[in-house]
Amino acid sequence: MTSQTSRHASRCDPGPAPRPVRIALRPARSLTALLLPVLLALAAVPVPAAAAIPVAGAQQAQATPEADTAEEAPRFFADLDDLPLMAGLQEMAEASIAFDKPGGRIGEVYAEGAVPAEQVRAFYEEALPHFGWQAVAENRYRRDGESLELEISEAAGVTTLRIALSPTD
Repeated sequence: MTSQTSRHASRCDPGPAPRPVRIALRPARSLTALLLPVLLALAAVPVPAAAAIPVAGAQQAQATPEADTAEEAPRFFADLDDLPLMAGLQEMAEASIAFDKPGGRIGEVYAEGAVPAEQVRAFYEEALPHFGWQAVAENRYRRDGESLELEISEAAGVTTLRIALSPTD
């Protein structure tokens, strides 16, 4: 009987306590570091133009110069990069100047193109308020301590735009 008791006791005896398991934790990498290689690989994959992708029930748009300029990405002046440059106008960078002084920014930018002067005026009347500019008089705007003046002239089918920026008096 003792042999049965000892066998039975050995089956129930858990033995020595198990040793604790140690897990080495490494600092987690940032999400950017993990996704950067994936994003770079995706950026290299060519994407077809939206017009080349057929959509059920959609009519194909005709390619016209007006359609091309309407879908053009917004552009901004190089020296005053928070002022939009109207589609159809080309910046005259060689004539532009800009200074960032402690008292505020001072600058003049120029653009020209074969766009009617009234269209240029209408574009800036609509666009500038979206950038926080408030009209204070015809072709004059104010925003955060700055004054902006538009000068639009047209000669021989070419419109010239001058934008002058200065601190508010």
